Amino acid sequence: MAKFKKGLILLSVMGATVALTACNDNKDTTKDNNTTHATESKSTKSDNSTSKEKSESVSENELSEKTKLALAFFADDVDQYILTKDEALTGVFENKTGGETKNKQLYKLLLIKEQGVANAPKDMNFYTVHPPKGSFASIIGVSKDKIFVGGTQGALDYKEMSDTGNEYSIKDLYNKNKGYTSLSELAKKIEITDKNPMLDDKTREEFEANENPNTNTHLRTQVYQMIEELDGEPIDTDKYLVDNVQMTKGGKWYVNYRNKNAEIVGTYTTKDGKVIKKDSDGNILKSKVVEQRN
Repeated sequence: MAKFKKGLILLSVMGATVALTACNDNKDTTKDNNTTHATESKSTKSDNSTSKEKSESVSENELSEKTKLALAFFADDVDQYILTKDEALTGVFENKTGGETKNKQLYKLLLIKEQGVANAPKDMNFYTVHPPKGSFASIIGVSKDKIFVGGTQGALDYKEMSDTGNEYSIKDLYNKNKGYTSLSELAKKIEITDKNPMLDDKTREEFEANENPNTNTHLRTQVYQMIEELDGEPIDTDKYLVDNVQMTKGGKWYVNYRNKNAEIVGTYTTKDGKVIKKDSDGNILKSKVVEQRN
């Protein structure tokens, strides 16, 4: 039970925006859920195959901008400036503001293009990361062969930021992580934009509501209680990373669990009124009718 409590604390910000439907599925949403997870499974296998092919044929000079940006989250010692790969993929991140540390839930991972960075290398593109890790701007710079990660509370000046930030070799980062399906997954999750959407009041309120650590905590707790009842024990959070509760378009919840390389190794969801556990290929490992707790 200790491990489950650890997981509950770690994931206390989990939430969703629609009602829980674990035990009252209808045929239409079941079909939608099955289709969604079959697609996810095929995508995982395809990504894995593609990743292996790329490791043999793609050099760091041929990488897309999104893949280079994704590599920044895989680098060591970036957690003080930007989200880590684990935070970006599981959907739960640590934010430090005003001397207080809070867990928040990730809504969208935005990379906002920045222009006019002073004293910057001519071939380096800069982005502000949303959400930030604290009360400062989280910055990533990408050139042909380097990645810069840092932060600033003032003007965007590369010389000043580089005094405290870190530079990484794209070649080294890519060779270290190119075999992981989590790299391509994270690259797909990144949204690049020319304008900061946080400047719009309505959009900012939307993000703040969805990042709020108190959003639908009860729903998340119910889901993890049902998962524990299915397995007969809590998810081992020392062995696995566990995602935020996510929803299909049909309104069903699902929870991915990952290895320590942040690759999806299985999924919990619902089918025909049962809570089920699948492996990464979509095969059902176990299923059980589980009563929803209040």
